[in-house]
Amino acid sequence: MKNVAFFPFTGNALPVVRHFGRLQNTYHVSQVIAWKCLGLSGKDAACIYNHPMVGVPVVNVAEATNVSWDVLFVDCWEMKNQNSSMDYLDFFQKFLIAGKEIIFLATSYQQAEYFSEFYRCYPNQVKIITADSSISYSYGTTGLCSSLPVPILMVGGLIDKSDTLEIILALQERFLAEGKIVSSIVGSNLGLLVGAYSYQHIFETTTSSEEEKILRLNQLARDIIRVERPELLLVEAPDAIAKYNSIIPNGFGIRTYMTTQALNPDFFVCSIPCDLVFSAFLDSASEGISQKYGFPVLAVHASNALVDSAVLIHEHKPTSVHVDMEVVTKFMNDTPKGRIPVYDVISEGAGSLYYQICDTLGLERRHP
Repeated sequence: MKNVAFFPFTGNALPVVRHFGRLQNTYHVSQVIAWKCLGLSGKDAACIYNHPMVGVPVVNVAEATNVSWDVLFVDCWEMKNQNSSMDYLDFFQKFLIAGKEIIFLATSYQQAEYFSEFYRCYPNQVKIITADSSISYSYGTTGLCSSLPVPILMVGGLIDKSDTLEIILALQERFLAEGKIVSSIVGSNLGLLVGAYSYQHIFETTTSSEEEKILRLNQLARDIIRVERPELLLVEAPDAIAKYNSIIPNGFGIRTYMTTQALNPDFFVCSIPCDLVFSAFLDSASEGISQKYGFPVLAVHASNALVDSAVLIHEHKPTSVHVDMEVVTKFMNDTPKGRIPVYDVISEGAGSLYYQICDTLGLERRHP
């Protein structure tokens, strides 16, 4: 088993790091490399979100010379850091000279823009994985938006995407452990490393219209189902499920609406800040989501990501601050249970949510 590192490490990579060892058996994460400005050097990777420790240390880019890994995974989408003057070519080349492998996760245009020279000079050490080459398309049915033959469960956030990838990977892990076939479509290309598919190349392209993006997403889902024959398709909502308010639109949930048009989900699991998990709010939010999108809220995940009101007022955008997980536990213990089940997938895992999904869809399951 090869030791690997991730660069650049951000909160978006934490769910992949947490579930990496249980969703594949080729690599072991020994280290993650983060921007110096994050102040995470020497800490556990989970400290970035105040989550339970995952046993993977963080080093910053200046300390990455002490290499304890064989392969470096690079998320090209996260490399754009306006506060960094780092010479990427020099940074990567010193590892290649030392005989390390580098696997870039990129879109097609990033592949052409950044890494063709690396691939030419180090063909046996450099590999490029793109989301749009991860599935073979049935080109004969492009241009159609067809219904999908399996249930679709969408996972999204009320305020942002906090914990949505974590929920999907935790569910994927649990379904696989129970011997069931599920497929997943997520917003990060890092998902390609753990058996999921990414729609990043669809939404980030500047050459397709919104209609074409919807059709391509529907085509992607159909091809995944054709190849994998899953019992369930898990889909991560691309952005917040709705606008925050009239002054702070928060993207209006436009991409999530496009995704619902492409896939027509049957159920929804919503990640909500833990201070909002009281039943009156959940019932109101569920009714609004059902009216807007046409699917019910099956369950709620209580997130430790709370809206930072100070940033909200000054910058007019909802920014999250991750409180200690004990705060989530306290809110859940102190809040009476309502009609919609509330889980803490981060601390407790996805077992209870898995059982609810199986019961709702009529899937055979082992008893807890």
